[in-house]
Amino acid sequence: MSANQIKIADAYTFPSNSPAIGVEKERVAKVIQATNTHKIVLLKPVIDKLRLTFSGKGVIGHIDGLQAEAYWSDVHSLAYGLAKECDDPNITSCQVDGYFTGLRVDLGGGAVATFGIKPKRQKGAAVRLEFNPSKLTETSIQRLQDAWENIEGGNIPLAAHLTSANVTRCDVAIDLLNLKLADLFVYCPDVWKVWMCSTMEGGVQTLNFYKVKKNSPFADPKKRACVMVYDKKAERESFGAEPEFGQLAHTRIELQIDKNSPLKNLPKTKFPANEWVFSRIIVNAPPICPTRWLHFLDSARFRGFVAAENMLDASDKAALDEAGAEPTSHFKNLVDKSIWTHWPGAVGSPAVASLLKLASSEPTALLKTKIFVL
Repeated sequence: MSANQIKIADAYTFPSNSPAIGVEKERVAKVIQATNTHKIVLLKPVIDKLRLTFSGKGVIGHIDGLQAEAYWSDVHSLAYGLAKECDDPNITSCQVDGYFTGLRVDLGGGAVATFGIKPKRQKGAAVRLEFNPSKLTETSIQRLQDAWENIEGGNIPLAAHLTSANVTRCDVAIDLLNLKLADLFVYCPDVWKVWMCSTMEGGVQTLNFYKVKKNSPFADPKKRACVMVYDKKAERESFGAEPEFGQLAHTRIELQIDKNSPLKNLPKTKFPANEWVFSRIIVNAPPICPTRWLHFLDSARFRGFVAAENMLDASDKAALDEAGAEPTSHFKNLVDKSIWTHWPGAVGSPAVASLLKLASSEPTALLKTKIFVL
């Protein structure tokens, strides 16, 4: 294990028979000593998904003789043809919600991008592009641009379109190592939690959250909150991949930012979870009898903190109150606004920085031609 790594021992194996796992220090936001023997590691945020849309505004007009309606009609015809039959094995047909034609591009190294072309809604953007920036390399970005040239016909490079692209969704992953999903308490006012399992045996466990209906105490199933939490280790194992951190518990908090702003403004994104509390419910000295403390935690996971507290007897409730066991105090928030001090690093990763550089360029400098040729 190198000097540039932090050593983490599996806290859920007693005695620990698993070798210690090394995590690169540059990836670590902070280390939390939960108990004398339990160390939790919080990783820095990374952009896990980026969804862009563009319609060529401010770009198409720089090419003489090119009209937007005719241009996008030609692009869709070409894309539709590729969806039916394509000589490039890395471009295949797929479904993209809200678009008539979808194309999946294999960029190598596990990186994939999808293009949605020709919107079903009249006011929809002409193209939707979605990918995971954390998996992109300089080579895969070039492959993405080459694939677009194949799809579009070579008139306007993808780089030029990025100058007018908007971000409509940005998923930010924040990982907790050595903390099981069941030991993470998530709290937010006016939000309902839905605990889901992918199989009868448990499988991939996921916490989904829904906003409360207006003038109603019940959740609206159509209004997802901006947070999802799931067992990342189990998710990787579910499709046959090796867990990134071996047998260490690996819980992922995913902040789903729905927005509609220029790609070049991505670095200005604000922390999206100000009202949320993500607390580890592992403490050195439980404020009440250890057995009843475990029962209380189980109750809090499924009923919520306030409802579980109201079910305690008077003496236990008094002990809990004395310990200050509120979601915002005793259960210290692991992921608060301070994590966003690492956001510049997320948008400064090589792939994202490369895309932002293109987005901030003058489109005329990226165009290969100024005259449209049929």
